[in-house]
Amino acid sequence: MLCRGIVQYVTGTFFSERAILYTTAEPCPMCQGAILWTGIEMVVFGTSIRSLQKMGWRQIDIFAEEVVRRSPAWRCTLVGGVLERECDALFGLAISRRN
Repeated sequence: MLCRGIVQYVTGTFFSERAILYTTAEPCPMCQGAILWTGIEMVVFGTSIRSLQKMGWRQIDIFAEEVVRRSPAWRCTLVGGVLERECDALFGLAISRRN
């Protein structure tokens, strides 16, 4: 509900479940849970949790698809790999600057 309130406050419009969330990386389990609770029915992401782990990013080893699968009361379509190379490059750059 907080996410819906924030969207309404920032945009001045009512939140729609038909919203599509675009993100550079696959949502972690906590984020995917929040996505389900808000009613967002589609998430489009670039790089996967597995790719982030291979790059050295600390990630919980539970994929967004598993969170969706184990949450039968909600619907959410996940579309991964969109601009994956470009997203991987962004995360690689962030890692190099962090070290």
